[in-house]
Amino acid sequence: MALNAWGGVVSLAGLTAGLAAFRVPRAPRTAAAIIGLIPWNTFLLSQLAYVGFFFIPLEVLASTLIVRSRAGLPRLWQAFVVAVSARAIAQVLIYAGRPVAHALFPGH
Repeated sequence: MALNAWGGVVSLAGLTAGLAAFRVPRAPRTAAAIIGLIPWNTFLLSQLAYVGFFFIPLEVLASTLIVRSRAGLPRLWQAFVVAVSARAIAQVLIYAGRPVAHALFPGH
């Protein structure tokens, strides 16, 4: 649970920073970042045992399409770069945070 919350925070920060780098105004940036989290922080398809990693590209694609439509980015590759970067950074920091979560919450 703590790692899922951590992933949400990191993903939100990554999407927001990525959209800021493409100079998206604050209101559409916030909406795109929050709604863009839905595919990988709500459906959690990537957490299915043994086959979950096969769903990560679908989650990233869905997030790309949401971010592009909400942020009003003119090119699809911009939304793709933002979504892939945010997802990759979130994955790395979630895996890096596992030992910390196990130390803070022993027995879970």
